[in-house]
Amino acid sequence: MSSCCQVVRKHLAALRAGTAEPVRADIPSPRKITSWIMRPRETLTDSQNERLIQVRLACPDLTRACDLACAFAGLVRH
Repeated sequence: MSSCCQVVRKHLAALRAGTAEPVRADIPSPRKITSWIMRPRETLTDSQNERLIQVRLACPDLTRACDLACAFAGLVRH
């Protein structure tokens, strides 16, 4: 058995025994992500911009949606 399987088995055993907490990702809400996408990039704080970059890297579909939304917003603004 590979070492990664052993790690997973140990973690699952700890979860079942109630001795380990599951790791939860800090995922922004869809509303928050949408607000970051729809606002001009220069109005985002450094923290918001970094989080948006992280979300875009994690989800290629969201990256495409963000690009399309930004292009549409540019058309509407100009």
